[in-house]
Amino acid sequence: IMVQRYGYRTGGIIEIAVGDCGIGLRRSLRKNRRLANSIVSDKEAVRLATKEGVSRFSDNMRGYGLDYVCREINAPDRRFTLRSGNGCLIAYNNGKREISERVAMVGVLAEARIPC
Repeated sequence: IMVQRYGYRTGGIIEIAVGDCGIGLRRSLRKNRRLANSIVSDKEAVRLATKEGVSRFSDNMRGYGLDYVCREINAPDRRFTLRSGNGCLIAYNNGKREISERVAMVGVLAEARIPC
């Protein structure tokens, strides 16, 4: 976990990052039988992980956290990034989501930039 505050002339920014070196989103979501065959890449896994109700568990009460975070990015200058394997999703404050492939990493890294 990392929290950093930056002071710029235009205002302050808080950056919060949480990461782990686990099995990653693709392998984790494949443990859910409903999703096992539909996740063919890390890029698809990061996209699905930010959808409402998607979890590695079949429990209806799970899978809302990352969807909620992406929807709460609505204020100016906010951004949320989710990386796993070589998949990367960036959610911007205007509702736009950009999904791409990056250099592969182990586990998951979630990072939010919020003005303060």
